[in-house]
Amino acid sequence: MLKTTSKKGFGMTTYCARLIASFVLLYSASLLATNGANLISSTTASRGMGGTGVAHFHDERTAAIMSPSLLSKSMLPDGGWNFGLDLTYLNGNVRSDVRNYTDTVSSGEKESKHRPGYIPAIAAVNRVNEHLVWGFVYYGAAGSMVDYKDEVTHSKLKVEYGMARLGVAASYRQEKFSFGLAPLYNMGNFAINTREASGEQSSRKPDTQGAFGIQVGASLFLLDELTVSLTYLSPAKFKYKGVVDLDAYTLTEADGKLDDLSLDQPTELAFGLSWLPITDLGLALDFRSLDWAATEGFGDIGWKRQLVIALGGKYRIDAFTLRAGVNMANGPIEDVSGEVGLETSDVSGKALTKAGISGLNAVGFPAISETHYTLGLGHMVNEQFSWDLAFMMSPKASLERSGTVTSPAGSAPYSLKTSVSQYAFSAGVSYNLW
Repeated sequence: MLKTTSKKGFGMTTYCARLIASFVLLYSASLLATNGANLISSTTASRGMGGTGVAHFHDERTAAIMSPSLLSKSMLPDGGWNFGLDLTYLNGNVRSDVRNYTDTVSSGEKESKHRPGYIPAIAAVNRVNEHLVWGFVYYGAAGSMVDYKDEVTHSKLKVEYGMARLGVAASYRQEKFSFGLAPLYNMGNFAINTREASGEQSSRKPDTQGAFGIQVGASLFLLDELTVSLTYLSPAKFKYKGVVDLDAYTLTEADGKLDDLSLDQPTELAFGLSWLPITDLGLALDFRSLDWAATEGFGDIGWKRQLVIALGGKYRIDAFTLRAGVNMANGPIEDVSGEVGLETSDVSGKALTKAGISGLNAVGFPAISETHYTLGLGHMVNEQFSWDLAFMMSPKASLERSGTVTSPAGSAPYSLKTSVSQYAFSAGVSYNLW
């Protein structure tokens, strides 16, 4: 782990997703963080338009996941069902360069050996009548991983983190106003593995925890071509059992006992606009606030509130729809220089040093991607069946943190540099049954 008093060097924990298939038989491998630890979106059509979907109706499953009040815009007839499935392949390159205060030179740039991620989204939506639409949803929502299994300088650390949601979404519309509600069950997976005394990486399985939450929202249909929506997503509190020896990040030596770690999902508030100026053209603009600073875990290690802007457009040509977008956010982790390495902050009841926290942030939890460019294509095969494709590219983002550890033996500097770039492919299908 990230040592402050030993000579084992910074153990760089990172972050993965094994999106939990407790309620459906789907497996998700690891993935990288996008908006903080959260995906820019879980569905293909939304990802093609920069992750928009608060006010713009893409399809039933996107509405059920991102803005349940929009379910009322479904074109299903009374009694009709829509079944949708999306799968996103997410991968990228993560590299870190570490100079521990006990070393005279840096480790050199090391590459994470993480696996790619496969993130599902599933929904079944039913229109009851002209006012009420409801449905079931399951989707991967957050996660990240970096694995330095071959790097002694990084203590061979691997951190796995993933979060999925299962819920029931419903929308009730009266003329130009619609209200949406979605009770949710959040499922989280988390594990940290590190170099053991034998020199090998440990193989602890992720701990799985659950937390209830709720999403509520409202949409106002000002004109046929203009929609304004607002959504609120409650925080989800997780305490993972026996996943890390936090003493390894403190002023004392690691005691070999595994501690619990709180790692919450933040409150989200989102506002969206959707404009359809002509029949075949659609534009969407979303604003989202992720309050990482108020969470236990991420907030304790210094994550800041994150503001996200997503802009997307689409143009329909016969049965095909072309999509493009951009998603931009300030990173929740800041560059730091000249910090006092032995100052401490409380994390899950332990006094972690600033040096240890910087190691966790700069390399262990590299949630530093800020800009995402997206393209998409959809095809309405017939009234019942359609498919969508999307591509996302996030260019290289970098983070640097440095400071000094001062002890009776003298002062020694440390520095950590991390870079992340990523890409994703998404595919989705939709089938209407009536």
